[in-house]
Parts: sequence; C-alpha cells; structure tokens
Amino acid sequence: MNKLKQFLTTFRNSDADSAIYIYWMAFGLFITPYLLRQQIVTSFTNRTFLWGINYIALLALFLFVFRNILNRQSSIWYFFPALSLITLLPTQFIYPISWGGVFLFACCCILPQYILFSPFSSLKKEHCIRHFLVFFDCIILLLFITALIDKIADRFFIKLLASFLSCDAGVAGFAYLEDSEHIRFFSILGHPLTNAFLFNFCYSINILYNKYHKRLLPNCICAVFSLLSLICCGGKTGITVGIIITILTFYRKWQFYALAVISLPIIFISGILDNLIYRFTQIPLTTGRAAALQLLLTDERISFHFFNGYGSLMGSEYKTPEFSFIGIAGEFSFIEHSLHYGILFTLILLLTPFIYMTIHLWKARRFIDWFFWCLLYAEVNSYNGFSSCLDVSFIFYFLSFILLNITDYAVFPTPPQKTSQ
Repeated sequence: MNKLKQFLTTFRNSDADSAIYIYWMAFGLFITPYLLRQQIVTSFTNRTFLWGINYIALLALFLFVFRNILNRQSSIWYFFPALSLITLLPTQFIYPISWGGVFLFACCCILPQYILFSPFSSLKKEHCIRHFLVFFDCIILLLFITALIDKIADRFFIKLLASFLSCDAGVAGFAYLEDSEHIRFFSILGHPLTNAFLFNFCYSINILYNKYHKRLLPNCICAVFSLLSLICCGGKTGITVGIIITILTFYRKWQFYALAVISLPIIFISGILDNLIYRFTQIPLTTGRAAALQLLLTDERISFHFFNGYGSLMGSEYKTPEFSFIGIAGEFSFIEHSLHYGILFTLILLLTPFIYMTIHLWKARRFIDWFFWCLLYAEVNSYNGFSSCLDVSFIFYFLSFILLNITDYAVFPTPPQKTSQ
C-alpha cells in the first residue's frame, strides 16, 4: 500500500508536463487511424475490439484524466460519462449483447467525452495548442492535396490504398465503383463524411485561432482549400456547413463577393462540381435517412423506450430486409442510440457535451465560436459519426477540447481593430 501511495505521489508531482498526453492523443488519433490498425490486426485475428479501439489515444486520455484527479482538478462533468454507462445496464439485462461489444462501444463513444470535460492547466498550454494546430493543418493539407489528385487523376490515391488495405471491402468500392456515392473522396482517415467533418473543423478552428492569436494560416487560404476539399468529399451537409462558415467569416469583405463572382463560373465549367450538383439535385439532403425515419416513426412494430433499447435484437430480429429502413434511419446517431439503448441514455450522451460547450462558451461571450461548434456538432449528428465504433467521436471531442482552450492565453481578448493614425 505504501509503494502504491508513493507511486501515485511521484506520478502526480512528476516533471512531465500534461501536454505530453495531448501530443500522444493526437498521434494516436491521426497517425494510427482505424484502417491502419485493422489491416495490421486482422492479419492475426478478426477481434474487432483489438483494432476498433485506439489504445494509444485511450491510454493517453486515461493518464491525462488520472493526473487531473490526483491533482484535484477533476470536474463534476466527469460524472456524466459514468452515468451514461450506468444507463446502459437496463438494456443489457433485458436484451444483452456481449460485454466485449459494450467495452468496444464505451471506449469509442462514451469515454472520449472525458477529454472534453477535462481542465488543461499545463504551463506549456500555449505551445501545445499551437504545435497541435500546426500538426493538424499539415494533416489536413495532405488530405487536401490527395483529394485534388484523386479528383484529377481518376482516384489514384484511393486505388493505391485499396491495393494494400484488403481488410475493408468498402475501400475497394470507393476506388473502383462509378456511382455518385463512391466517387467521393475517401482517405486513410475514413469515409467522405468523416473527411468533410475534419475539413470543416480545421477551417473553423483556424479562423477562431486567428481571431485571438498571431495567424497560422490566412483565413482566405483556409477557405479555398477547405471548400475545394468539401467539394471533393461530395457531402451535402458538409458543403452546407462550409458555406455558412465562409459567409459568416467574410460577409463584410467586398473581396469575398468579387472572388465568388469570378471563381464560381470557372469551377462550374471545370466539372469539379458535377457530382455535388447531381447529389444536391437528385438525392435528398439526408440521402434517404429522413424518409426512413418517417417510416420508422409510423411503424407500429417498433417503438422507442425511455429506460431501455432493443440491444441485441437490433443485430438479429430487426436486421432483416423487412426492417431495412431501421438501418437507414439509424444513421442518425440519436436514432441509433435511442433504438439500441433507450432515450435516457441518448439524452445524457448527446446533450451533455452540448450543454457543457454552451455554458463555457457563452460564459466567455464566445458566441460565434459556439455557433461554429454547433454547426460541426450538427454535421456529425447528421450521420452515424457518434454511434460508429471507430475514432470519430474521440476526434470530435478532442478537437472540441482544443477549440475550448484556444482563448485561455489569447493575445487579443477581442478581434484586433485597425487604429487610425
């Protein structure tokens, strides 16, 4: 017992700065994506929990939170992810799924919320956040370059990925199928919708960082490569969010309107917008999810319960072609969570981050920051980002944590104003 106490004291008072855990989380999330983990692990075993969980990022998160607790810097908000786990239990007793499945789901969709709720009191916070944003910008810039090359060179990079990523048949679909769904930009970080969310988050966080600090990238450059990348992703919700961010950022600048008038005809003639125009004009905004949701709400054979969901039945009885509309409607995260685990679980899991960000950003009078974050939160909720057992939830909460902390050492408490001489 004395040795354990001595170890905890040493860990709490060690010279290692907590910023190191942020770097390790970033490394885990962006350098070891799920496709890479899946390809490596499935050569030995197909156990999903071995590659579905980002153990590097999760271990860094555990050490970061544990150190905060030891230093009495924990938060009342730490209670809510644990409460989410507790509200899983009624479903688990009635329609149990494997405990391995529960562990996988918790590690991917619930526990990552702890990074959002954690205070960041590092002495190196300023350098940590700036270094991360440089790293994140480089990752997104590489994605932008590959997206353009794929658009011009007949999906060169995704075909290259498909040649060695044999673990996921979906990769080959994005490499070779010619329908509107599959000629969108797919990357090592995942699905086109995930790529669109990453482009929009990079766009937003750079604009907000520039508002308070010395610029990393000019806003106009962020706008150009973000909007072009979103066009390549072909997501209707993603490009809508990107356009709203652009209008809110540049609506007072006449150069924005001049550039739009000049560039839009050129982009239209180039053909780069063809697939996006087709998807906007021929496919509903939610790609059939809203229509499927309407069928679900009017079908008397299945209903929503407050304290429990259908658990294992969602993978057996309701997985038949007769109930295919459930799977489509379930691509909305709040619908899938409600059907699987109940309304109470869904409310706690999805409303808590929203309330937390609203309280903290409104208290700091960061209303435009809050609105940008709400757009991104809505974008990820418009598909199964928060319910897929991959890295999407972890990445979203990690980037939200970065966004929340960028003003704590702001150079400009308010956007800098030009002064008359």
